[in-house]
Amino acid sequence: MHRKTPFISAGLFALSAAAAAADCTTVNGTYTPAAGAPPQGGTFSVQPGDKITVTGATNIGGQVSGGGINIFYTGSIITVLSDTATTAADVGFTFDRLIDATLASVTITCTPAGPGPGPDPDPDPDPDPGPVPDPDPDEVTATEKLLIETGIQAGAGVQGGNLGQAISNATRLVLGPQAGSSGVFFSTRNRAGAVTDTALWFALDGSNFSGVADGNGFTLSFGVQASFSPEFIGGLALSYNETELDTAAGNFEVEGTVIGPYFSYSPGAYKLDGYLLYGNTDYTLNGATGDGDRLLYGLTASAAFVRETVTISPYLSLTGYSEDIGAIGAAAASDVDQTTLGLGARFDFTGMQGVNPYLLVGVDAWRFDDGTTTNDDVTARLGAGLSMDLGAGQFSLDLTASEVADDLDAVTFGLRYDMRF
Repeated sequence: MHRKTPFISAGLFALSAAAAAADCTTVNGTYTPAAGAPPQGGTFSVQPGDKITVTGATNIGGQVSGGGINIFYTGSIITVLSDTATTAADVGFTFDRLIDATLASVTITCTPAGPGPGPDPDPDPDPDPGPVPDPDPDEVTATEKLLIETGIQAGAGVQGGNLGQAISNATRLVLGPQAGSSGVFFSTRNRAGAVTDTALWFALDGSNFSGVADGNGFTLSFGVQASFSPEFIGGLALSYNETELDTAAGNFEVEGTVIGPYFSYSPGAYKLDGYLLYGNTDYTLNGATGDGDRLLYGLTASAAFVRETVTISPYLSLTGYSEDIGAIGAAAASDVDQTTLGLGARFDFTGMQGVNPYLLVGVDAWRFDDGTTTNDDVTARLGAGLSMDLGAGQFSLDLTASEVADDLDAVTFGLRYDMRF
């Protein structure tokens, strides 16, 4: 399970120039700033020949500078960085967390040259190299890669969730749970005795993202469906999604257009919904562009149990997506996918003067794989909405809150209209 609890290392401290001790080992330790903390640092004293080493830097940036030492680090350090003091001086060091949601730490160590004058114990002294250039603008950083993957999870995950919600609600209008002898009947637009019933629906959903990134997006979907028998519905859906996220690594935008079939099979009180949509995606990362492909899929089994004015529909779902991401500027092409197992229940209420509200409570267990690492989590899903007759069809509102990526929460508000013809 991926852990998201920030901590402050026992080695975290700040030294002033006046209080800095002569022994450079006072800097030794692992520094882990808390999420959201401003840049931190301090000073320590060095003597000629003292060797400073920086290693283990992850999701963090900073610098060690002074006394002939100039070490700059950012992102993740694969090899050890070191430098040797050439003069006695107070050396300053800084460290700054790059992205709040992932673990951030850096280890700084000083090896004293030893008391008294003498040759530098370092057999290969490293003179002051001068100013360290900024990272190569033609290389993608670890934080930019994380921003791309988080954006994919937000875009594809929300688009798939919105589609599943719209398809499930649209097919309910034709088949709908019925209570038999009690006469409770939720399919307000169904024509009794009709074998073929055709419907057109559209849905517009807006999402707001917060947590490891901030942003927004929307999904516009259309569908046409027909009832081929009293139990089976087949349809075709088209969906366009646009998502934009901002983090310390910059700005990422993704657009996805998918099209494909869906179905609903409802023998008695049971219901099975499924969809499979495929299409193209376009990406923009800090001005660089690229494209790719997206596949969305879902299968949900549910049952309906009527209790007076409420219908309880427990469900079990398997949903997910696969995305082939083309090269985006310096970011190499990659493949990612996510699978989610959902479990919960929906509660539909009737007898409220033409307005039919519902509540949805569930949990999602998901796993995200980028080809080299995997993240997984179990999160809550909450939903609410209502539907009512309007003109020749039915108008619906939906509100959903869920976690779509590691420490990225989404709140989505949707409008939908279903029309029979």
